[in-house]
Amino acid sequence: MNKFTALCSLIFLLIFADTGQSQNNPRWRSVPTIPSAGNLRYEDMSFINAKTGWAIISYSSGSQSVNNVYRTRDGGASWAKFTDTSFGGLRSIGFADSVHGWIGTLNWPGTVMYRTVNGGENWEKVITTGLQDSLGVCGISVVSRDIVYGCGRYYGPARFFKTTNGG
Repeated sequence: MNKFTALCSLIFLLIFADTGQSQNNPRWRSVPTIPSAGNLRYEDMSFINAKTGWAIISYSSGSQSVNNVYRTRDGGASWAKFTDTSFGGLRSIGFADSVHGWIGTLNWPGTVMYRTVNGGENWEKVITTGLQDSLGVCGISVVSRDIVYGCGRYYGPARFFKTTNGG
């Protein structure tokens, strides 16, 4: 076998070899170390890279309310409660980097979106609604620390939000 034939054979094997990650064989798996939600709901998650991400667990019923943000720094191998929020109805979360993040809620009427500029240590109101325009932010898409989209409808008309200055 000459060098050209050997090289072509090697390239063929590299291109067509079964790597176990083809479209017909997806490799999704459960992450067993994420906090147990029991009757709670995993509402959303946001990752800024393969290792660092946040997940929200939220539940409200009668006098019981749980609204926690968890963070992983090892790709989901372990999770730690990152912050308890003083506001409820957590529904969506998005981070641009390790310090700039947003949380959307189903708080009606009242504040429905919060942001952090210190990695989640503190949260400030960025979208508030009145009694006549009750809504929620059910989805967040972060393009950069300045450009963030949100959408939602819980009560009232469906809305689509955009900020170009980080909220």
